[in-house]
Amino acid sequence: MPRLSRFLRLVLKGLAGLFLALMVLLVAGYFWLKHSARPSELIGLTVPQDQREKETARLQKLGLRVPPEGVVLEHPFDPPWTSRSMVVPSRWLLQPGVRILLSRDMELRPADVLADLDLLETVMSRAYGGWVSAEEQGWDWKAWFAGWRQKLRDAGDRPLSIDEAFQPMDALYAVRLDNHTQVPLQRMETGSVSQSAVLARAPQGTCTRVRNRQGVEFALNPKDAGQQPRKALSPDPGLTRLEDIQYLSVPSARGELAAVECSGEWIELSPVGGPRDSSLKAMLFSRLFVPSDKPEVRRLSPEAVYARIPGMYPELYQGIEQKRATWPQPTGQERVLIVDLRGNSGGSSDYGWQVLQGWVDPQRAVTMERLGHTLSASCFYASLKWNFSSVFMGGLQPPLDEADHKDLQEGIELLEASYPEECPREDTETPPQWTWKDHQFQRAISGMRIITLVDNSCGSDCELLTLQLGSLPETVVVGRNTGGVCQFIQPGYGILPHTRLPFRIALGESNPYGDHRSVDGYGLDVDVLLRGGEDWTPERVARLAELLR
Repeated sequence: MPRLSRFLRLVLKGLAGLFLALMVLLVAGYFWLKHSARPSELIGLTVPQDQREKETARLQKLGLRVPPEGVVLEHPFDPPWTSRSMVVPSRWLLQPGVRILLSRDMELRPADVLADLDLLETVMSRAYGGWVSAEEQGWDWKAWFAGWRQKLRDAGDRPLSIDEAFQPMDALYAVRLDNHTQVPLQRMETGSVSQSAVLARAPQGTCTRVRNRQGVEFALNPKDAGQQPRKALSPDPGLTRLEDIQYLSVPSARGELAAVECSGEWIELSPVGGPRDSSLKAMLFSRLFVPSDKPEVRRLSPEAVYARIPGMYPELYQGIEQKRATWPQPTGQERVLIVDLRGNSGGSSDYGWQVLQGWVDPQRAVTMERLGHTLSASCFYASLKWNFSSVFMGGLQPPLDEADHKDLQEGIELLEASYPEECPREDTETPPQWTWKDHQFQRAISGMRIITLVDNSCGSDCELLTLQLGSLPETVVVGRNTGGVCQFIQPGYGILPHTRLPFRIALGESNPYGDHRSVDGYGLDVDVLLRGGEDWTPERVARLAELLR
């Protein structure tokens, strides 16, 4: 026994030493990452010729036709403004998510932020998708930028944190939450996805205030349907019946909800949570941290099929044709198809339809054009959208499939297009021909039931896919409200050259309900609300289908 004790002591000493060594490595790695997270010295006001040539070579390696002069200008941040202004080498934008997060505490010179503000105003006034609608709500852009500049001048030479330097953006977000606009990207927490909570009883009138668990109250706009309770069904724990409920959805930044005031009466709220609760930051970087979540289709029974569609990013869907050949095919006996979109932070809905090929005909679904939207059409749309493509397609390796090649080549052609001199603001508006209010859950259907399973991690193009599937009469939307990242659309990326910080702004605005209600941070409504506490496995959701008949 003494010998064993000495042996154990030696083992414990060895483990302690190993643990200490690992801690030293972790700390050293942390500080190395923080140092390397500082904005690259390669980023500046001009783009050296060798970097422009490397960018051209990279695109040609992907099999793309690139104009002789390339796509990147030597001085992309200087007028005259053209469709290639603001285009930067992809390596300037492809900063790993961890580095963006760790560079959060860097200090900025007020003079650098002030210089970047001139460029930011130029770009936003011509390309920001929410510019005009904000003015219609009484927002004074000129006064806002002037006030921001004055704050920076008042700071003198005192170094500013990122939050101090860009704090005026918070005033804009307070008026209208926009989950596709972050200036700079380091302030991702300024966005907020939805949270849902069930009312203890039906309200007798409009609701005007909500209170969180800390006692803080927030106003609700009685004229904004997005901020009012909505009706849904909800299963009991034993899956024996569906109950009528009313629930509220508001941005998660409001804190955990406790009660809502409706017609002078406070009604208790029960939050609807779960293991997939998300933040906008987690959604943005999900493609970096959840690589194991792959698309799949599998059979739960002869009558039930489960389709998993994770984040719709190119690297997850390369070789999808070969994968699809190994998946089950329709037999005609299927009564329910579960389309699991939980945790899907977006990307391109086209990839989602590739998973559903053979199961759902996309020609039957509503198109984005019919949903209604307004898009920027200035020269900056071409350049900022191209920068987005550089980020979105960054994980692709040659050879490209036909669809990806087509998208990137069209982006290059857009950069070659001519635009009016001085790049004036232009918008193209498409009125909605179908809205989410037109979606109605129908119990009596012929054929296979589609259950679209969503949560507050479903955002952007995941919400587009939800809208498209919801336009089919056999679809029922189950879960809890989507994240709400689809009111302001088409994110465009850029660099602020003096601070060397990446940013993104929405290049368009959509109107999913047709009544201009708040959607960002509030999400799309569900037909059947799943409360927290249960593990909603595909098999359990398939059992739910019996209650939907």
